[in-house]
Amino acid sequence: MSSEEDVDILFKGFSLTDDVAGKNSMINPIGIHIALRVRDLERAVDFYTSLFGLRVRGRGSSDDSPLVLLERGALRLALIESKTPEWEAGRGGLHHLGFLVGSTEEVIAIEAALRRRGISISRQAVNPRHPGERSIYFHDPDGHLIEVYYEAAR
Repeated sequence: MSSEEDVDILFKGFSLTDDVAGKNSMINPIGIHIALRVRDLERAVDFYTSLFGLRVRGRGSSDDSPLVLLERGALRLALIESKTPEWEAGRGGLHHLGFLVGSTEEVIAIEAALRRRGISISRQAVNPRHPGERSIYFHDPDGHLIEVYYEAAR
């Protein structure tokens, strides 16, 4: 069976209307990344690079915590070191979900639309090392941190 047949079976009975396909949605992501809290950053980098073949794309910080961004193809994994007392051994934790969009203007438009809906923006960021890159952060109804971001090709 081809992968196209697999998809047909998976979505049998579902109609992908324009709205479901994203044409009428407020946020149209073109990529996603996952950010994990880790206790020992270098140990986690070694684990994910050696086991999954991810490579280090960059290093930086998030809220004064060191971070490493790993990637392989379309997969992006941010590892953020967390040494706070509420961090439980054996239970890492999701830091945030990040949705990549196509332009800085799209991030700005999404921010305005979120504010019109009464959704508070918890943080905005512009990358000084990469002009034109921008991100916004807000929480979903369950308190999960969501990032919408644009990054320039490097």
